[in-house]
Amino acid sequence: MFTNVLGTAITKALLPQMKTDKVLAVPASTDQKLISDPNLVPFGAFYATYHTAAIEYMAEDEGFKDATFCLLAEDSDFGAEVVDGFDFATGKLGLKTGVTVRYPSALQDFTPQISKLKNAGCEVVDLGGVGAVVQ
Repeated sequence: MFTNVLGTAITKALLPQMKTDKVLAVPASTDQKLISDPNLVPFGAFYATYHTAAIEYMAEDEGFKDATFCLLAEDSDFGAEVVDGFDFATGKLGLKTGVTVRYPSALQDFTPQISKLKNAGCEVVDLGGVGAVVQ
């Protein structure tokens, strides 16, 4: 058994060999696409769940129920899960949404994306991306 296999990409790369060797792993990834794989044991909530909870918190607890919610998400599998969580939460809560802006993983200058969010009148922005890029 492997524990703490770091990240979705590494987990996906190891899966074929884990299947061959009948190995079980606990990935340090919360990619919901991996939940049904019999060689993996998830350890926590999925990416979309974190974003859903954050949107609900901003709307319900922080008083932004009438605000325009927008999304800035990495253009990757990770970002796609963030989009799923954003769409689920804003739809279930009946929130007003503005734009969804995607950015490439290697981006260093977010000026065009921030301008789109500003021009769309976004009042709450959900940011989803891999920490090394966003930082």
